[in-house]
This record gives sequence, structure tokens and C-alpha cells, in this order.
Amino acid sequence: MTDIYLYIPEALREKLVWFNDAFFNEEVFRVIQPDDKVCDIIKQIDGSETMENWFIKTKYGNGIDMTYLSTGCKTAINAYLFRDHLINISECGINAVQEILLLDGVKVYTEGLPGAVNNFSGDFSLHREGLPVSRYKDYFSLCDGEEMLTE
Repeated sequence: MTDIYLYIPEALREKLVWFNDAFFNEEVFRVIQPDDKVCDIIKQIDGSETMENWFIKTKYGNGIDMTYLSTGCKTAINAYLFRDHLINISECGINAVQEILLLDGVKVYTEGLPGAVNNFSGDFSLHREGLPVSRYKDYFSLCDGEEMLTE
């Protein structure tokens, strides 16, 4: 289950990844070899096939290196590979957020609950400052319907 934080807890402040493109390009690319799950994330989010040495074949047939993956795809890979970090998902599209929510044991940060959860059939833990941890199914009863989902 994914943990979604709507605030930055002090214990995770030093592990927060704000800029996923830069983090991916510095910490992941050329350092870690993609496993089957990373290849699946790339296929699901960007529609690209993984080749050797972090090269991909895009859905348009172009061969490029993985620094050209979308920000959402890089964010999902960061969340999957660095489960001890708090990953900022605010720049992700709906398709990337939905893939991230399917990952088990990851921690993500966003200022508002993403609209991608509207049609999400899974579950996740929601952390709000000053309120107990809740599961998605309990979200609206916790906030008394006051908080709107973001687009």
C-alpha cells in the first residue's frame, strides 16, 4: 500500500525528493540497471519499450536514453527504487499517479489529494497533519467533505 502525505513529516524532511527529473538523472540513470518492474512502469506510463543500457524505444519508434522519460515516469521509478524517500508527485499526470498508487510500500507527498484517486479501485494510507492516518475509504468522513480533490 502507498502512503500519501499531505504534509511533510519532520522524520522524512531530509529524504524528500522535490525535483524528480534531477534526482532520477543523478541518482538512478547510469547507476541502477532497470529490473522487470521498472520496465513495466516505463511501458505503462510512457508507452515505451526498455532496451539495453537505459535506452528506450518510444511508442513513436525513436531510440532515446532514459533521461528523456516523462517526469511522471521518472517520479514513479524514483518512488519504486527509493522506498525510504518521500517522493513529490505534484508534477505527475493522472496515469503516473495511478501507477504510483499501485506500488507497495512507497511514500509520496502532494499538497492536495490528486484527482487520479477518483476512479482508483485500490487502497492507500492518507497522512494529514493533526489527523490520524486513514485509509482512502475513510478519507471523506475524516475531512467532513470540506476538502476537494485536485485535478
